[in-house]
Amino acid sequence: IMLRYRQVHDFWHVLCGLPPTVVGEVALKWFEMIQTQLPMCALSAFVAPIGLSPGDRQVLRTHYMPWAVNAGTRASLLMNVRYEDELETNVMDLRSRLSLEMAPSLSGNKDRRHHQDPQRTSGPGTRARADRDRRGTEEGWNDGNVR
Repeated sequence: IMLRYRQVHDFWHVLCGLPPTVVGEVALKWFEMIQTQLPMCALSAFVAPIGLSPGDRQVLRTHYMPWAVNAGTRASLLMNVRYEDELETNVMDLRSRLSLEMAPSLSGNKDRRHHQDPQRTSGPGTRARADRDRRGTEEGWNDGNVR
């Protein structure tokens, strides 16, 4: 089960429309907690927000947590999907078939500034992560154009 969970994690980012940012990861952990009921997802969902800025915690609490609970409950069990057979399927069609509601799009929201500030954190790879995060925002992770 854990191997499959790790294999499908990135597919879930795309299906849910969540960018690979810290807030996107925490939002996905909330969704995964509802979908899989794995203890490690619950631990991450409850502990990871401690490291977020107050603004990011508010975005998580007011936008992503309610979405994760509703979408995770209503959607088909995503662990049961054979994604290997769906690689040519349009992502919008797959979402519809799985009854999966995308995460709310917060583009233009000032609380998403972590997507745009390359100096937000320090450490190895920070600049590359910031560039990748900015590209994800500019490319519209939530626009449904991913195939």
